[in-house]
Amino acid sequence: KLLANTLNCELLNLGEKLRSSENTELIEIMKSGELVPDTFIFEIIESKIASMAEDDFLVIDGFFRRDSEVRLLGEKQRALDIEVGAIIDLRVSEEVVRPRLQKRARLDDDEKGVTNRLTVFRKERESVLAAAMEEGVRVVEVNGELTIDEVANEVDFKLKELLSK
Repeated sequence: KLLANTLNCELLNLGEKLRSSENTELIEIMKSGELVPDTFIFEIIESKIASMAEDDFLVIDGFFRRDSEVRLLGEKQRALDIEVGAIIDLRVSEEVVRPRLQKRARLDDDEKGVTNRLTVFRKERESVLAAAMEEGVRVVEVNGELTIDEVANEVDFKLKELLSK
């Protein structure tokens, strides 16, 4: 949210959008901590892009979770003539992120869901970053263990640095 405000652009929070769904299959997948199938994700993203003006910018929170999403977005990027600016890779240890996730007290943030989500994330992370490199999507690493304001400042600084190149 802070990034979208700083960049004065649209925000698509995939997690919020998915959690507001009434689709029981989707809800069960999220409760288990598993990743939602790409088809659900891209329906949301394509709908959002279609509602935007041609020169608008979009921050997508909660995306990419698997390399297939990166590759599919690469295809969509070429087909729709859009540009993916960068992936922001928040580096956070499990010791720091676990309590943060559990503190949110969401339906899918119980101990089992968090443990499974972190396991899936660790398993998928490297292949996501490798696919991003193959698709030519820039990756910006940020220390996610800082305070919210410090993370926002670091993201802002690194994106400005990246875009000035």
